[in-house]
Amino acid sequence: MTSATKRCAIAVFYFFLRMLAQPSLADDDRSASQYQISEDYFRYPPMNLTKFLDTDETIWTYYTTSNKLKRCKADQTASITPYETLFTRTYIQNNKSLTKLLWGIFTYESNNPWEPCDAMDVGKKGAPLLKHREELVYQHLNNSCAVIKITWDANVGGIPFTYNQRKTTYDLRVRNSSVGDPDRECMEMFRDYFARGVKILCLYNNSCQELHQPNF
Repeated sequence: MTSATKRCAIAVFYFFLRMLAQPSLADDDRSASQYQISEDYFRYPPMNLTKFLDTDETIWTYYTTSNKLKRCKADQTASITPYETLFTRTYIQNNKSLTKLLWGIFTYESNNPWEPCDAMDVGKKGAPLLKHREELVYQHLNNSCAVIKITWDANVGGIPFTYNQRKTTYDLRVRNSSVGDPDRECMEMFRDYFARGVKILCLYNNSCQELHQPNF
């Protein structure tokens, strides 16, 4: 091989090295797409029930589609981990104030397993079965309020094809710092979408503050 041929071969070799080192248009498109996905993820993150519940504030049930009148219904988180939560639920029924200590095990309903938990199975602490499921179906970005779907007896045994026929109700739950003026978007999502055409009960009024002495 002559020296000229060698130089030509070396030049071609380095040319291909440079071509390999440069990102292709397809790579640029993929990078842009990945950036866009990442940006959207932070602008519209997946729903996160743990984040909504992880607060010292009292969480009030403002509206509900349940036909059970439990006035001044309030949840207070006692402890919370990425896997479970222990909380009290207080309400007034038949002119009596009742408080229950409840246990929630976080799980997935609509989210993917690599995303935050968006639901929890709820029951009494130490019970062999946590019967009901509470699912986060709408969450305000600032966590001031959320819409919760409750599937009653979701985990009770029965005929498999009846699972989607279990009774469901919806709550609009609001943190105490926002309960005096709940976010408009939360109110509209609850009334116009999740509770559309259904009778709504208002469980909260200003006197509830005196009855429960909530945390802020």
